[in-house]
Amino acid sequence: MKKTFLLVVASLAIMLGANAQELTNFMNREPIVSPEIGKSEVTFRFLAPKADTVKITGGFTPTVKMKTSFGEMDVPGSLNLTKDEKGLWSITLPLPEPELYTYSFIVDGTTVNDPRNTFMQRDGSRYLSVLLVPGEKTENYFEAEKRGNIHQVWYDSPTLKINRRMFVYTPYGYETSDKSYPVLYLLHGAGGDEDAWSSIGVPVRF
Repeated sequence: MKKTFLLVVASLAIMLGANAQELTNFMNREPIVSPEIGKSEVTFRFLAPKADTVKITGGFTPTVKMKTSFGEMDVPGSLNLTKDEKGLWSITLPLPEPELYTYSFIVDGTTVNDPRNTFMQRDGSRYLSVLLVPGEKTENYFEAEKRGNIHQVWYDSPTLKINRRMFVYTPYGYETSDKSYPVLYLLHGAGGDEDAWSSIGVPVRF
């Protein structure tokens, strides 16, 4: 009984020591920031110690010609990241013009999103990481001080004879205002749905 008790205590001590060491390693680990936007450059980072190649592709990478069913088109190319001794891949690029760009990593031939970037954009069935470069052109993409509301409304479509959903945006103060507001109807493109305008945030210019 005594030997069993000592064995249990020793096992617990080893487990606690291992967990403590793991916690210490975690606490001392430098946070990985990606993307990191500077005054004139942006750095992307991806931790993959076992990977052989890591590339990045997106709206800010040089384009290449590609033959498609629609003819020859310019599509985003890819750039190679550099690996350090800790297995952290990185690349620093000149900061592109203010705009909302989507991008992804290509790890040993497999396309993946940036795990350090919580800003995502849904394009149909795809989710892409987003690089948002601050500037006058993108100022409306950032959170506003006075926010409106988005309502999800279901209605019966007599044309299609089905129940459909639409998103209705009302500006700040709409619910308590006695003013009349204009209505703008937006229809998504091919592959999109009623959620596209609010989640993707395609800019509208008049």
